[in-house]
Amino acid sequence: MSNTFIITSENVRRNCLNALLDAPIGSEVNIGPKRKTPPQRRYWHLILGITADAYGDDVERLKYLIKKNVLGVDKWRDQKGNLQERVLSSEELTAKDYSKLIDYTKIVAGHLNCRLPDPSFYGLE
Repeated sequence: MSNTFIITSENVRRNCLNALLDAPIGSEVNIGPKRKTPPQRRYWHLILGITADAYGDDVERLKYLIKKNVLGVDKWRDQKGNLQERVLSSEELTAKDYSKLIDYTKIVAGHLNCRLPDPSFYGLE
C-alpha cells in the first residue's frame, strides 16, 4: 500500500506522521517538494500546441526550445570529441519549476498574439 501526503495543514501533517509510525520496517519514505501536477502537464501541452501553430513550427520543436531556455542543457563531448547536448527533462520537476515552463510559454504566446484558454478551466489557479 502506498500513501502520498501533500502537507497543507497540521491535520494532514498528523495523518502523515501516524502513517509513518504505522509503516512496517523496510518501508521506503520519500520527502520532497510537490511534483508537477496532472493539470499543469495538461495545460502546458495544450498551450504548447496553440503556440506552436501560431509560431509555424511543430510542437516538439517548440517544446525543445522552451525547455532549453527555461531548464537549460547538459553538454558533453562524445568519444570522437564532438560536442553533444541534451535538454534537461521536465519529468521530475517540482510544481513551482513546472510553472516556469507554463509562464515562459505564455510569454512566447503573447509575443505571437495567441489567445490562450483560462488555466482555471484546467484545474489551475
